[in-house]
Amino acid sequence: MTDKSETGSIRDLDMEIVNEYGASTLRVGLGQGDVLLSPKEIDEIIEFLGFARVDITPPVPFEVLRNHQFPLETKATWKVITDPGFHGAVVFFRHSGYGWTGFAIPYTSLLKLLALELKTPQHFVTRTVN
Repeated sequence: MTDKSETGSIRDLDMEIVNEYGASTLRVGLGQGDVLLSPKEIDEIIEFLGFARVDITPPVPFEVLRNHQFPLETKATWKVITDPGFHGAVVFFRHSGYGWTGFAIPYTSLLKLLALELKTPQHFVTRTVN
C-alpha cells in the first residue's frame, strides 16, 4: 500500500504475510523500518485501534456508507449472552479478521428486531426432509 495521500492513508506502508520458521506472521514496513507481528500481536493492535478510534473525530458515521466496500463475514458465528444486570442481551459476532465484537442491545431494541417480518428470499427453496 503506497501513497493514497488524497484519502488520508499512510504513505509507504507495506504489509506482507510471511511464514518465517513455520509460523505465519505479518511483516509491516513503514519507511525504512519493518516489524514482524504474530497473530496475537495483530489481535492486540486491532483491539487497541478500536478503542482509540472511539476518541478520535470525526466519529464513525451513524449510517452505513453505501459506496464503501466493507469486509463481509461469510462464515457468521454469533453468541448471545444475557446478564441479570442488563435489561436486554449482549450479542457477540465473530469476524475472521477482526475477532469477536460485542453489542449490548436493550430489551426494547430486541423487541423491534423480533417484530421484523423477515421473509424468505425467493431464491431459497424449502424442502421437506423425511
